Amino acid sequence: MSSFDFNWYRKCFEGFNRNSTERSAVINCLKEKLPSMLERIGKSTKEEDPFRILTIGGGMGQIDMEILHIIAAFFKQKGHDPVYIASTAVDPNGSMLGEYKKAVKNLPSSLLSQASIKVDFQQKTFEEYVKSCDGAKYDLVYFIHSIHYTDPDASIPLCYGELLASQGVFFSVTASTDNTFIHTDNKVN
Repeated sequence: MSSFDFNWYRKCFEGFNRNSTERSAVINCLKEKLPSMLERIGKSTKEEDPFRILTIGGGMGQIDMEILHIIAAFFKQKGHDPVYIASTAVDPNGSMLGEYKKAVKNLPSSLLSQASIKVDFQQKTFEEYVKSCDGAKYDLVYFIHSIHYTDPDASIPLCYGELLASQGVFFSVTASTDNTFIHTDNKVN
């Protein structure tokens, strides 16, 4: 296959998800770990100062939708009503971003009743985005099964040095044949 065939990819991915526990393992891991990461950030959300997210390689947005649910529930529990979230989704694949846009247009009422969510879609590589982001800072920066598409030795320092807000959190989810691993860390000033 010389070019990317999105329909073939989607069919394979759906088959993988049907026959694997990997997606549920990632979601369970995020449900367990993400609230403590959010606690460390210590930020409130306001319309003029929303909780800012940068997701790199979000694909069709399936895991990102789960992350939005976790974040909205966390802030709702802390008394923020509504919760304001501004997310930037970076992915070089237009077909993937098209599916992600559909997911955002069809956000469930259970999520919309908790949060005001705005998503900015950027069809770029991570490296292209960093060059064009004009100093934007994020409270949460993450890669879900996508950091291997970048040079981690360059990407991770860029996240800490240029993209994270002062108390921001970075995490990356990777998988091996044995387990799912979440690497997380706070930016320290």
